[in-house]
Amino acid sequence: MKRILILAFAAMAAACSPVQRAVREVAADPYTNDNRYVVILSMDAFRWDLADHGMTELSLDRIANLYDVLDPQRVVRTVGGAPFGLEVEAGYVQEALRALRKVKGIKAFAREDVPAKYNFGKHPTRITNIVVMPDLGWTVEYRKPDVERRPIGRGAHGFDCFDRDMSMVFYGTGPALRKGYEQRSFQDLNIYLILCHLLGVEPSENDGDWRAVRKMFVE
Repeated sequence: MKRILILAFAAMAAACSPVQRAVREVAADPYTNDNRYVVILSMDAFRWDLADHGMTELSLDRIANLYDVLDPQRVVRTVGGAPFGLEVEAGYVQEALRALRKVKGIKAFAREDVPAKYNFGKHPTRITNIVVMPDLGWTVEYRKPDVERRPIGRGAHGFDCFDRDMSMVFYGTGPALRKGYEQRSFQDLNIYLILCHLLGVEPSENDGDWRAVRKMFVE
């Protein structure tokens, strides 16, 4: 079965621009043009500006260190970031959750109890048996007191995806879009459906919702 590689670019890009060079290089690449791929190059007069996620400000005043809250002998591993992954011994999960739920700035869930709206999954090895979600602007760490803290940076993402700070911008222009239309917020996985519609490609099975974005189009 052939795979479809979709590349959409704006027609207003100059012929010497990096975008145009990328089009030529992909079109000439034998790897993408062999019998495993169909390359679709769209140069329609359409342009959009967007980001993949929002950001929010961090602070040294909003750090939740879980090391002193838990029994280190029963912590198997941690996965840093937001959300924060915490794998503990199977018989320690409920006790750990009770301790974590007293910690300011976080919400802790057993793997099977993560709210369905997050589509987080329940894979027994890819997802830790405890998932810690920091409140907006909080940093979660598991650090011994005598270990120097790593720099946290000025901002981060990975917080509740339904929080306004995690939203991104989306501006679009072109003949297929309604002029002056203000689009309501939508999940960025619907970008796939937008691309398919513009290129006249039938979407594969996906988690998007066409109803969330169809009104932006003239048709």
